[in-house]
Amino acid sequence: MVEEVKAYSEVKLELTKANMSTLRQAIISFIAQEGRTPESLKELKGFHGPLGANLDAWGTSIKYERLSDEDFRLISAGKDKVFNTPDDIVIDY
Repeated sequence: MVEEVKAYSEVKLELTKANMSTLRQAIISFIAQEGRTPESLKELKGFHGPLGANLDAWGTSIKYERLSDEDFRLISAGKDKVFNTPDDIVIDY
């Protein structure tokens, strides 16, 4: 049973990373056309239409942070669904 729970958690982690990668691709396309990162995911949605991958595997919206014209960060709140806790998944691009 413990192995099944661990495997389920790993699948959720991989699904979240896949969703973050899909968002990354949409942001990269935006940068290529606009020459800058979007101000927010709302601006990205207007550019690309509806984004299906903006949730993590636990149903929480993935947070986007614009760091510069070229750099950005995507953050999943993780299993506890609370941002700024140790289980967050943070990827800088």
